[in-house]
Order: sequence, then structure tokens, then C-alpha cells
Amino acid sequence: MDSMDCADASQLTPNANTSVTALQSLAMLNNHFIVRQSEHFADRVARVSSDPSVQIEAAYQLALGRPPTAAELAAFRTYATRTAWPTPAD
Repeated sequence: MDSMDCADASQLTPNANTSVTALQSLAMLNNHFIVRQSEHFADRVARVSSDPSVQIEAAYQLALGRPPTAAELAAFRTYATRTAWPTPAD
């Protein structure tokens, strides 16, 4: 919990420490809950269509509430081709 700047429950503090570090990002990315939720999201997007372009558009709508721009769609389409994305969860 130290990496996330969680307050010590045994002490009274008027202000909580705040910081943004690489360690916090890694702790979130490797967190079992975050990984599992990402798998659920990928499964949901995969059920929409087998076409990566449609999946990218669905992912943007679900995550950001907007369609991807032409540049974003092109970048993710290139990424999907290069990495065989998306891969369904086991």
C-alpha cells in the first residue's frame, strides 16, 4: 500500500501524501483485479465482432464514450495486425 500513498490508519494526518510514480503504475498494471477486468473488457469487445476495426471502435465507445479518430483507428489497426490483437482470455 505504500506505493499507492495510502495513509497509515494508525495515525491522524491532516493531509494525505500524493504522488505519481512509475511504481504506482506498475502496481496497478500487475494487480490481479485490473488484469481480470481487462480480460472481461477484451472478451466483451471480442463478442461484438471478429473484425478488428469494429472491435477498436467498440472499445473506444465503451471506454471513452466516443468513436476513435482516424489517426487512432489507423494506429490501433496497425497494432492489431502486428500483435494478433485481440486475444481472448483463457
